[in-house]
Amino acid sequence: MDKEYVLTTDLREGRLVFLGVSDEINGLENPTLSARPGSTITVTLINGGEGQHDITFPEVKASTGVVKQKGEEASVTFTVPTVHGEMEYYDSTSNHAELGMRGVLVVS
Repeated sequence: MDKEYVLTTDLREGRLVFLGVSDEINGLENPTLSARPGSTITVTLINGGEGQHDITFPEVKASTGVVKQKGEEASVTFTVPTVHGEMEYYDSTSNHAELGMRGVLVVS
């Protein structure tokens, strides 16, 4: 594993967001994640207590699985594509992505 990120879920100003926990993303809403092409990353999601959530990376068909209880954790590990660019991530549960739970993984 080359890189690990930890995120939690939160309600900010009436909207659902991912909130960075680990290192350089600590405290950031819907943080921009970064990884090198072809590297392996692990993303862990901790349920912050507002409903059920997951993190899905559709371009690589990777998802953490759903965390249902406050404090519950789920992780996903995947190999980053070898192409430079941006990959979306979002919460595929219900309409959470539309409510604001989405971000970007920058591959560079």
